[in-house]
Amino acid sequence: MKIIKTQIVPLKYSGTLNSNYPLPSYIENGIIVYKLYTDEGIVGYGEPNPYFVNLNDLKLASIEILNKLINLNPIEVLNDDFKVLKQNKLNNNKYIPVIAGVSQAIYDLVGKINEIPSSFLLNNKTNLNDKIKAYASGGMIYESTDNNIIIEEANKCIAKGFEVWKMRPPLPFK
Repeated sequence: MKIIKTQIVPLKYSGTLNSNYPLPSYIENGIIVYKLYTDEGIVGYGEPNPYFVNLNDLKLASIEILNKLINLNPIEVLNDDFKVLKQNKLNNNKYIPVIAGVSQAIYDLVGKINEIPSSFLLNNKTNLNDKIKAYASGGMIYESTDNNIIIEEANKCIAKGFEVWKMRPPLPFK
C-alpha cells in the first residue's frame, strides 16, 4: 500500500458572525484540512493547527511536506516515527503545525487500514469499545474580556451536555 495523492482542502466559515465572544482568527481566515489517498482507496484526514502561522505560509509549507509522502507506505511512515517529515524541519515554526496535521492523517490512515480507532495506535491499552467524549472548545480570552462572558459561555456548553470545556487563556508573549 502507498500514498498516491495528497490534497489540501481549504475551509472557510461562510455564515454571519454574530458573537458576544472573541473569535479565533481562523474563523475569519479559514483553515485547511489534509486528505491523503492510498492506492487501495483509503483516505486519511488531518488538520494543521491554524494558530501562529499565516495561512499562505502554512499552505506553502504543507505542499512541501505533503509532496514527500507520495509513493510512501503510511504504515512505514508511522513505524519510522515520521522521520521523512521531520528532516531539518522541527526548528522552523511554519513546519510544526504541518507535521502535526500530516501525522493525524497518517494515524487516521493506519487506523483505517487496520480497522481500529486511531486512538488505539496512540495507546494500545485502550479498550476498543471505549468512546472518546467530545469537548466544547471556546474561551478565547483577551485582556479586555469580561470574565462573566467566559463563565456564560462555559455554562452554555454545560447546558448542551458537554462535560469538558477547553478555554484559551491569553498568550504570555503578546
